[in-house]
Amino acid sequence: MEHNTSHDFFVSACYEVLDERVSKYTSTDVYGSPSISGGGTSISSSTSYHQDQEIWVKNVETEKESKLNFKTFNIDVRPGHKLLLITNRNTGKVERAINLTTDQVFVGNGDVNNKEVSQTSMSANIIVSLLYAFLISLPFASFIFILAWWKDRPTQFDLKKYLYPILAILASYLYWSYKMFTGDDGGPSSEFFQSFIAYLLTLTFPAFLISLKVFEDQGEDIRSKVSSLKDYQDSQVAFCKKTYL
Repeated sequence: MEHNTSHDFFVSACYEVLDERVSKYTSTDVYGSPSISGGGTSISSSTSYHQDQEIWVKNVETEKESKLNFKTFNIDVRPGHKLLLITNRNTGKVERAINLTTDQVFVGNGDVNNKEVSQTSMSANIIVSLLYAFLISLPFASFIFILAWWKDRPTQFDLKKYLYPILAILASYLYWSYKMFTGDDGGPSSEFFQSFIAYLLTLTFPAFLISLKVFEDQGEDIRSKVSSLKDYQDSQVAFCKKTYL
């Protein structure tokens, strides 16, 4: 069996656990705010419990020793166990940690995991898409919403795929802007007010299609990566068990 540790999205390595220790501690955050009744400051606090894990390991292929730190999640291991780590190639975060000795699988803090598989119903996507479309259709204020969305747009957003709906939105904006300043007094024309509902519908429909398609693409992208991670995990577990256990 070929050992392919490299993948388009993931990288794996097999380790032998040398030492493991967990540090438990608490931290307290104190907040102050003006009292509603006046005459002082209201003080509140919250306590957080932390459990940081340090694991010294040796790469079974290179025999290089290193220390792994886990702060957002812990894994069950002890010295002598074999550990397979699968990390995200782009972010470096752990997607899966598999204890090959006990067959335990731990979900990491990476961007691709089973919890991220889209379970949102089509009706929910339609409702949210309609809301987005309405926000985009709002005069002037919509530009702020569009700029904020574009900054945090999905990584798989393909501008060419949505070219025609985007052109329809731009054309509606230009038409509305023209009618806004072509009245006899330099202000909105009567035709503008008569066609305002048509403008909203013309603008909302392509915006709705774009939003709905983006939701569908996001769900498909997540499902594809989760499936790819599962296949990659199975192949790496099989190889490491056959070779190092």
